[in-house]
Amino acid sequence: MNENTEPSDNDQNSNDTLDQEREELHLEYKECASLSRFVMGLRFSFFATFVTFFVVLMVGYNHVWAAPKEYGALRTWLLIGISIFGCVVATFAWVIEIRNLFISSTCEQHAETLERKMKIDRGLYHRLRRRGAQWLRFPATETYMVAAFYNLTFFIWVVLIACSITVLIL
Repeated sequence: MNENTEPSDNDQNSNDTLDQEREELHLEYKECASLSRFVMGLRFSFFATFVTFFVVLMVGYNHVWAAPKEYGALRTWLLIGISIFGCVVATFAWVIEIRNLFISSTCEQHAETLERKMKIDRGLYHRLRRRGAQWLRFPATETYMVAAFYNLTFFIWVVLIACSITVLIL
């Protein structure tokens, strides 16, 4: 028998090991992608809930502001309370957003590493990690836009606290 024509047991074991390793990488990649999509869904749901909550608080603030006789002396304290609560909500929302971004970024980074190991050139996560249109040297991604919105709402609530305190003083 010729050794070159028949696969040896070592070659067969080596192929089995490679196939098993590829399968494990593929399963890990699928799991990582699934988790990344889940976290992105959470971020979207949370942001939509935050926007709704912001609008409801603003409507409540406007209602109390527009009806000085209806609330009497309690009006100023309601305005301050709504504003402080809005600041707290904006702060918690931003902290949760940072946590979700960390989880999402970790998933994307690991998925990109798995793409390299599986020899997938320019895979989805490779492209996602390199995204970001430059606009006036500012990376205009949804992450920055969401962060800007959270910061803007916090600033709005701080201004409304100042306006409410001014009403209290005057």
